[in-house]
Amino acid sequence: MKHLPKGVVKIDDPGSPYLTIHSIEKSVDGPCWGQVSNQSAKRFRSFLRTFPDAGCVSGDGNGGKRREEAMYSRQIFHGLIAALLVLAAGFSGAEGGERALVPIPALFYGPETGFGGGGALLYTWPGPPAQEPNQAGGILFYTQKRQLISALFTESALGTGVYRLLASGSVRRYPDSYFGIGSDSTSADEERYTPWDSELEVGFLRRLGLAFSAGPFYRFRYSALQETEAGGALESGLITGSDETWVSGGGLRLRYDSREGGFATSRGSYAEFKGGIYFQALGGSEDFGLLELDVRQYIPLLASQVLALQAIAAVSWGMVPFQELSELGGDMMMRGYLAGRYRFQMSPAGPAVQGG
Repeated sequence: MKHLPKGVVKIDDPGSPYLTIHSIEKSVDGPCWGQVSNQSAKRFRSFLRTFPDAGCVSGDGNGGKRREEAMYSRQIFHGLIAALLVLAAGFSGAEGGERALVPIPALFYGPETGFGGGGALLYTWPGPPAQEPNQAGGILFYTQKRQLISALFTESALGTGVYRLLASGSVRRYPDSYFGIGSDSTSADEERYTPWDSELEVGFLRRLGLAFSAGPFYRFRYSALQETEAGGALESGLITGSDETWVSGGGLRLRYDSREGGFATSRGSYAEFKGGIYFQALGGSEDFGLLELDVRQYIPLLASQVLALQAIAAVSWGMVPFQELSELGGDMMMRGYLAGRYRFQMSPAGPAVQGG
């Protein structure tokens, strides 16, 4: 049986952003525990089983507080991005048939980001008669801790409006969390990681009449985890997507859109089905498939009030990288949960209800 030497053994835990273990001390009265968070607790329970003479594990006592601060910082930051785009759309004037270029800058501070700045830019212009306005825009944010979120996007009519172009691209280096796959994970399973993530998607829709349209799309994604928690599942490389990951493939998008009001929808329905298959033969790391369904209904209540209902479902198969699994949570859906809090091969969510 192994025994610790007398005195205090100094142990640092660089794998956890929330806690540094100051010491493990010999205890005459048996084991005792201080405040220890998430993966650190698991690793040191294993340590104490190996060294049964070890007694107290003491930390800085702020693990839970820091984890909550990081969670709320991410939620606020992603909510800020969504709010800026909504504000830009609201001030664009596209509903009145006008061209508009709307820049909205932002400065912010958070415990996970430090000071940061950037903004959103949205350009809108009228589409063909009886069609929604065209739009193109982007976001760019950079923080004191060298974190980056950037994206460009457009959805615009081509020619007479029979065809519509949908394109987007993004580059991101921003901390995220992995809790495992399935619904049986707990908050103590959280592993922090920082990816370098870039993505490109290009597609077309052809109008079929009666508010229906359909068309192909191609999607490419590259992801590499630059930082992971020491001793965690992602560091082990056993989770699909935890090493350098390439996604390449495409599929079909079907859309029904009878909404009125464009950016400020007042009534109507929206439904989109998107099915994609991704292959190693096209340069991807794995072979897998994704099916996604998004259904929305807008019901006018009063002169300036609208009840919005939304239901989302997704299913995947094959060797799916964890970044591509369906998620519950985030700034756009089930906001009470951190983005990526739950990841599933099959993920229904709804109904989501909003009023405005």
